[in-house]
Amino acid sequence: MAGNFSNYGREDICNLIDTNKTLYVGLTTEIIGNTDDLTTITEENDLNYTRQPISLGNIGIDGNNIIMKNDIVVEFPSYNSDADNPVTYCFLTEVETATTGNIYAYGELDENKLPLTGDKLVFDVNNLQFILNG
Repeated sequence: MAGNFSNYGREDICNLIDTNKTLYVGLTTEIIGNTDDLTTITEENDLNYTRQPISLGNIGIDGNNIIMKNDIVVEFPSYNSDADNPVTYCFLTEVETATTGNIYAYGELDENKLPLTGDKLVFDVNNLQFILNG
């Protein structure tokens, strides 16, 4: 899965890297656009769903692009019930819950996921990658 930085994320990339701010990855069931924020997206709604902490410690440069990848496994809790809609996008934010934070980056999953009861969505190390185009 490769994603992009939002307008907000582009402006705040230095703080994102320098401050070791805790970031969380969330899941949505619809497309995220460059101007979306936490009030305009449709986040996953399973009873067990919570945003998960993520570390983007694998940072590299490819030409003029900065590539940031997760350096820890990101595992969402088991689904309480079958999902109503497929999970299509993920996003990075600085808030664990609520709609008052910012979306730093977002990306479409390589494959839509339609979890069943008991399923977990797991992203292994380096499977979530966000690219800041130079």
